[in-house]
Amino acid sequence: MRLDIWLVEQGFFSSRQRAKRAIRAGKVLVNGSPAKPSTKIQGEDKITVLDYADRPLGYYKLMSLEKTLGHAIVNPGFRVLDIGSSAGGFLLYLHERGAHVTGIEISCTFAKHLSHLTQSLSNVEIIFGDAFRIDPREVGERASFDVLLVDVTTNVSGTLQIIKRYYSLLRCDGLLIAAFKAPPLGPQTTLIESQLRELKFEGVRTVVLDRQRSEIHAICRKHCSE
Repeated sequence: MRLDIWLVEQGFFSSRQRAKRAIRAGKVLVNGSPAKPSTKIQGEDKITVLDYADRPLGYYKLMSLEKTLGHAIVNPGFRVLDIGSSAGGFLLYLHERGAHVTGIEISCTFAKHLSHLTQSLSNVEIIFGDAFRIDPREVGERASFDVLLVDVTTNVSGTLQIIKRYYSLLRCDGLLIAAFKAPPLGPQTTLIESQLRELKFEGVRTVVLDRQRSEIHAICRKHCSE
């Protein structure tokens, strides 16, 4: 049996995807040595699972992005708008770092889980609805957020539309981190960077966290004229 399947069946992780992330992070040892998700497990093998939080994918995305940036995304007390909260990975990560987070999520799949989060985390609130239709004025005041996170299931133009829609809520020099669903080595990277510059973002850079995923993360700051 594969190691990742064995870990799920034994109850160590809730899904194979999460098991794979833990294995690749070196948190699972087979006979005292790091392994691969595809490692075949025999009955006599000794499996050791090191201390590892079973968190949603978004949690580890932000962790990886912080390592890439070389500095923290938020400081305690920062206000963050998270558009496309999904399973709440971003919310958990930011909560642990003392930020106040407002999430927007349309999918009913995550409603129960996200509602539970808002009840247990005092600095997290969720708005259930379509980010393309919600009036930004109902989410916050102009320049009221320090960080804008966008991770929605749409094409490049749709993600840019969301950014434009909530642009006014981000303060001057505020940080934007947006996930674009596009091939990491495709021509759209240049398009994304140029479009963000036209929106008056500066220091635009793109990051690919996993070349097996059709996803590009853009990181930049809002520029405001004096």
